Amino acid sequence: MRIVCKDLHSWQQVKRNGIDVRFSANPESILFQELKHGDIALSIERVKFLTLAERSNHAVIASDGDRIFAACDCVRSTPIFYMEATDGLQVSNSFVALWQSLEAPRFDNEAVEVFKHTGFTIGEGTICKKIKQIRAGEYVIWNSGDAQETTFGTYHELKYIETDDEAAKSELGLREELDQILITLVQELISAAGGRQIVLPLSGGRDSRLLLLLLCRQGYNNLATFTYGRKGNAESEISRRVAKSLGISWKFVEYDRELIRRHWYDSRRIRFEREAFNGCSLPIYQDYFAVSELKQSGYIHKDAFIVPGHTADFNAGGHLPNFIFQRDSVSFSDVQKEIARKHFHMFHHAQTSVVRRSLKHLNIQRGCSPVNAALELDKFNLAERQAKLIVNSCRAYNALEIDWRLPFWDIRFVNFWNTIDLKLRRDKVFYNGFVDHMSEVMGLTVPVYSRRIFASSWLRKAIRRIVDYLPLGDFQARRRIHLYRNAMIDPHWLFSDEFVVKCAENGASLNGIFLQALLNDLPTVLTERNLNKPDEFEERGFSEW
Repeated sequence: MRIVCKDLHSWQQVKRNGIDVRFSANPESILFQELKHGDIALSIERVKFLTLAERSNHAVIASDGDRIFAACDCVRSTPIFYMEATDGLQVSNSFVALWQSLEAPRFDNEAVEVFKHTGFTIGEGTICKKIKQIRAGEYVIWNSGDAQETTFGTYHELKYIETDDEAAKSELGLREELDQILITLVQELISAAGGRQIVLPLSGGRDSRLLLLLLCRQGYNNLATFTYGRKGNAESEISRRVAKSLGISWKFVEYDRELIRRHWYDSRRIRFEREAFNGCSLPIYQDYFAVSELKQSGYIHKDAFIVPGHTADFNAGGHLPNFIFQRDSVSFSDVQKEIARKHFHMFHHAQTSVVRRSLKHLNIQRGCSPVNAALELDKFNLAERQAKLIVNSCRAYNALEIDWRLPFWDIRFVNFWNTIDLKLRRDKVFYNGFVDHMSEVMGLTVPVYSRRIFASSWLRKAIRRIVDYLPLGDFQARRRIHLYRNAMIDPHWLFSDEFVVKCAENGASLNGIFLQALLNDLPTVLTERNLNKPDEFEERGFSEW
């Protein structure tokens, strides 16, 4: 089977023993060292073994002329897209490259509808009917023999277990086990950095704080932190105090109309948007502006590592709803409603039919245990939101030519949470206690950022949900516009008032506005044209899909 690799511009290539391997992996990884510098004879089976054993972020495409093997890691840190053509199989890390090779590309209207509500396409699909993607933690083998078989396999997926009180490990034992895993991961990170600057986006929460504490405990000196947002926001003040308390360099990037527009109309933003979109994901813009500004100023070094805290809180149970801990059995309807509430919210309320079609693959019949419900909720979240939005936000670093690592998505860290008692993941009770204990040991007394008690209370949430469903027309639109103006990035800085008002009338969240702008601008994103003129952008109208 002929394989055509398109636009693998940042990938490594090795040819040995009739095997052509293209791969993306950290230079310090076993996979990289074995493929790039090893002398062991290669085969599809050997490449598959090395890939499935790798613990850090990676993606691999290998061909021996008869078979093609391709795989993504557990969070799809580097995407792989493919489509079958008359001249063979076309594979790329760029959706746009495959789109441009089609004579008459066609949109998948159902996928576009889901994308508009969630910010991602679900499963292997993209917004194009012919172009597919390899899902997180999956591999594919194409065989060009007489059978011309295609084999799909999963080599990493979440597997939560039921535990009883007698079998459960002590919290002290778990804390020591987790601490040892984190020591190993951070030591490997430090070794990979080799003295280079490690930069942490430092929020007021626990994930980035934990990373900073771990690096400080190991005595790594070349550290820098930053945060961003509106002037005077509470989270940035906590971030500043954390960095000051630990004696670490800290920088605040104030978001205002001038800064956002300056980086928005830069050609590198178009590159980031194209790479981050890839026919299946809404680009997450908020990091991009700060990192671009800090690299231009020299605060972030050219050879730096950026190490975001994605996404320890997810592994620790931070996305699990309380109701699954309060019932003996959870229904399919409950799981479906929770996924719809959490993920289908870019534009007001998604139609029930859209949600049902999207979730037909869920492995729930009439009911299941709380553990299985948690598993289904987290599997969906990991494969879709975490992989296609949160981890995909690292495309901003790619566009700005900055190296990055995700230590909290190392398999060893993920697998630890797979085996922990579900009760310890409720409200992240074990994780929060672990981080707070480490803070205490390290002498860090700055409190973790939290919203006002009333703002996160059940009463406020209930009132907001009721208000959202009421047919209040203009009131709802005015309320949303007020929220837009007080957001970290005010859409009025970038888009016309008419466009923003129309989005508000259609129930758009802040991310929904950027999603609609992306859909309007698809001709730019899907071609090599760059759009840099503000007046040209602002003259565009509002389009319905």
